[in-house]
Amino acid sequence: MQLTSYAQQKISTWSGGTTTELFIYPEEAEYSERNFDFRISTATVEVEESNFTQLPGYKRILMILQGQLSIEHKNQHSKILKQYDCDEFLGEWETKAKGKVVDFNLMMKDGWNGSLSIVMIDKDSNTTYQYNENKFIGLYILEGSLIANEQLLNQKDFLLFENKTVGDKISISAHEHSKFVFIKISN
Repeated sequence: MQLTSYAQQKISTWSGGTTTELFIYPEEAEYSERNFDFRISTATVEVEESNFTQLPGYKRILMILQGQLSIEHKNQHSKILKQYDCDEFLGEWETKAKGKVVDFNLMMKDGWNGSLSIVMIDKDSNTTYQYNENKFIGLYILEGSLIANEQLLNQKDFLLFENKTVGDKISISAHEHSKFVFIKISN
């Protein structure tokens, strides 16, 4: 279990806004070196039009957390993404976007797979997730706070579980209405 509290998150600036790295695997990898298996981050896009950095050998899943984005992958497809919509695309695609947003990114090296979804949990509720085929499960808290396997998580905290034992489970309970991005990653 690896907690990255909001206070510990690495924020960097790019030409269109800021990026917050929540986790990179392996942990000694560097995004700039392109030597990672997967990277989880959020970004704030503060310009109306932006071009995505090309990442050959990687696939990406982008989820909009706030705002609306019109995304165009040259010679592939175009899409309008609203809050909590996702788009999956290859890193080598030439990609342009229009719209000021806050987004959530999962970048995975070829051979890795993943998914992003939004989970809401009501006040005083409990739920359990089992790993199944997933090597990693992550939680990024959007609203409220919750307890996952006895670890308290507040808004903008990120927690990553690594499956080391078949049948491992994650127990989640909330004392207030909470919402989080649920990340599954396997290879």
